[in-house]
Amino acid sequence: MNTLDRIISLKQAYDDGFIPQLHQREVNPGLPKNYRLNYLYFTLPVSLNFQRSSPAMWAAALKTFEDPETNYLFYPDQVANQKFEKIQADLIKHKLAL
Repeated sequence: MNTLDRIISLKQAYDDGFIPQLHQREVNPGLPKNYRLNYLYFTLPVSLNFQRSSPAMWAAALKTFEDPETNYLFYPDQVANQKFEKIQADLIKHKLAL
């Protein structure tokens, strides 16, 4: 069996459900790919917690992003105008930072 045949066989096994799918990792708000906030959304969580469980981190990021009280954390210009204690509390509210 050559490489192409193996790839076709693996694809067929995946399509038939014989290969389990992994947990969804980067759950996100579905921002446009060329939107500045999209880049900020994917940069903040990993800069805070690059060694933790990926599914848990992205779930926390989405909760933080969707919460009107903590959403500002994804806007550096807004973070710069907040007190350290508020930022710290808001980062742990949905466990974005541990």
